[in-house]
Amino acid sequence: MTDLAALAVGWAESLALTAQANGVSLNRRWAKLAADAGVAHPESVRLYAVQGMPRPENVELATNAARLGLLGRSVTGLTLGYAVIVLAVHQNNPRVLAHEFRHVYQYEQAGSLDGFLREYLRQLKAYGYWGCPLEADAREYEKLGLSSD
Repeated sequence: MTDLAALAVGWAESLALTAQANGVSLNRRWAKLAADAGVAHPESVRLYAVQGMPRPENVELATNAARLGLLGRSVTGLTLGYAVIVLAVHQNNPRVLAHEFRHVYQYEQAGSLDGFLREYLRQLKAYGYWGCPLEADAREYEKLGLSSD
């Protein structure tokens, strides 16, 4: 049996390196929003705008990600450690960025990409995407984006 969590972590780590290398540092406005979302090191965050959300090449991983509600058509952002990947049309959307920055905070709290992703996947399996406590927490922080200048 395939260890999907290990596959997901490997894919995420590779994608995070690409995003870190090609992304841009946060401007002053976004750094403040990240700090307001709890991020301890906003200077480490890189924002990587893409035309379409990356998908795993591994068919089993891609199928399971779709089944869990990840990387579907409605996904506007994906956070992998300090790499925040967003659709280019949303790269200046403070609500989307506040949500993703809260995920950066959650990664910091977990201590690693591996630790966060394994917990995130466990919650998705147990509660579904909309019931996932980590997603519910990030949705609460979207409100920061509504009040940002």
